[in-house]
Amino acid sequence: MRSITIQSLTLFLIVLSGLTIHAEGVFKWKDSHGNIQYGDEPPANAKLDKFKMPEIMVIDGFKEQWKPLGDDTSKAVSVVKPVVATPILAKAKPVIYTKLAFVAPKENQIIKSGFGGEVSAMLSIKPPLKKGHQIAFMLDGKEMTRSKSRINNFSNLSGGTHAVMAKIVDRGGRIVMMSKPVTFNVIRSH
Repeated sequence: MRSITIQSLTLFLIVLSGLTIHAEGVFKWKDSHGNIQYGDEPPANAKLDKFKMPEIMVIDGFKEQWKPLGDDTSKAVSVVKPVVATPILAKAKPVIYTKLAFVAPKENQIIKSGFGGEVSAMLSIKPPLKKGHQIAFMLDGKEMTRSKSRINNFSNLSGGTHAVMAKIVDRGGRIVMMSKPVTFNVIRSH
């Protein structure tokens, strides 16, 4: 019973403070920096606009929505049925691919490349690529090619460190799955 009394007193004080502000009025003004301010005690030299506070919302029948559990009146449970949210988005499609990983090059592999700076990349995909999907090969963060082949040849790579990554995209260009990036090093022989 004590918690109900404290709750009632707290609610009474909140309503009372709201009525005090509402009775004197709330004003709107611009401060010295041009920012709009609201309050019940504006500065003396401010150009004031009367601000109408929104109405207080009253919930009718609030008491009837709660019933005590057995003889213990200190605990209550809602008799209002919860609302089940309906999803906004359509059901998510199941994951189609279980694996998208590079077979070559290997992580931190050193590749000796001839004059043309050529490096081949090969992917392992499980299950095989679905109809309408493509593989986009990316080199150093830039998309290089898009095709149905799981093998791609890069040419004219400079000596040094490079990163390759692949993603499977659907007809609409949406990413279905992405591989982990693989870093490799190219040594060019002239």
